[in-house]
Amino acid sequence: MNDPFGSDGGPPPDPFDPYQRPLADSFRTDPYLIQGGPALDGIAVASFVCSLTCCAAPVGIGLGIAGIVRTRDGRRGGRWMAVAGLVLGVLLTLGLAAGATGLVLLGTSTYFFDDARAGDCVDIDEQDDWLDISPADCDEPHDAEVVYAGRFTAELRTSYIEDIGFCHPLAKSAGYDGLVAGGAHRIDPIVESDDVEAPEIGDYFVCVAEAADGDQLTEPLPRHEPSGGGHPGSDETDSDRETISSLDLRRGDCFDEPELDEDDLVNTVTRVPCNARHDYQVVGNVVLPKGRYPGEKALDARSDKCLDLFRDFLDIAYDDSRYELDYYSPTAQSWRKDDDRAITCLAVHPRGRKLTRDLEGIAR
Repeated sequence: MNDPFGSDGGPPPDPFDPYQRPLADSFRTDPYLIQGGPALDGIAVASFVCSLTCCAAPVGIGLGIAGIVRTRDGRRGGRWMAVAGLVLGVLLTLGLAAGATGLVLLGTSTYFFDDARAGDCVDIDEQDDWLDISPADCDEPHDAEVVYAGRFTAELRTSYIEDIGFCHPLAKSAGYDGLVAGGAHRIDPIVESDDVEAPEIGDYFVCVAEAADGDQLTEPLPRHEPSGGGHPGSDETDSDRETISSLDLRRGDCFDEPELDEDDLVNTVTRVPCNARHDYQVVGNVVLPKGRYPGEKALDARSDKCLDLFRDFLDIAYDDSRYELDYYSPTAQSWRKDDDRAITCLAVHPRGRKLTRDLEGIAR
């Protein structure tokens, strides 16, 4: 009798026998297998994943290129992932670069009222309820020029609230007499305050001159130095300037950039009132022990104490302040000949500009 199962008389095979070897192509264990296609390439997959994250997007570009090369012969799948990873990685990286550039521009274009001074040129972008002011080159087209900068006293506050010609006498005091009388420009105040209609005493403000016809300015406005020998807008006179030894600098002193002697050393400085334009303000001195000259490296290490003096003077930590820190330290010569035993710690403007006020307790 014929065996319907095609056997030689034995029992039929058990289709559920756990020891029976499966057909070779019945299944695969490759986790990247796509039914009916080649296994996915791991590099291509990694490229696609990296391109979806901001920080790893540049890595996704490199992996995408490698994935395209590895999948070109068709032996590995996932070519679309490599291509997508490359494209998305490029787009996201460009977006990050543009964003970083925007942050840099934003950080360097802010106009600080507390550092404003007459003669600054600015561009003014009028928004719905505020003004965006940024510094400009006076020799290039710009919107306005600062003709006075200051803070409200009780008298100035009253004048501002009651007098529509508030800026005119101030601009005149800063040397813009012809500008006030000419009529070709309008002069308006811009106030940094929570209440621009009634600012608080101590709030900052600037007076800016713009062309009356609305055109941009193309050069600095004509101006003369006020009488009295001081800088525009201050009461400083030549008698307020005092030449002293650099060893006599004390906490709170303000002074100008000193001239170096023939040995490139600082011997004397010109001390000025802190409400006048100056280059440095002393935030304190680090007193050094007597003995042999410790050397430049040891003095540099001791200068770290300037950070504490900076914080105590400005009432803000150095890392949180917008001002920079510098210092003078003894040389071997001054240590030996002048008994110089102190590191003089200094606050300076972050962009190398002149300081115009006392920084003690400014908390900025």
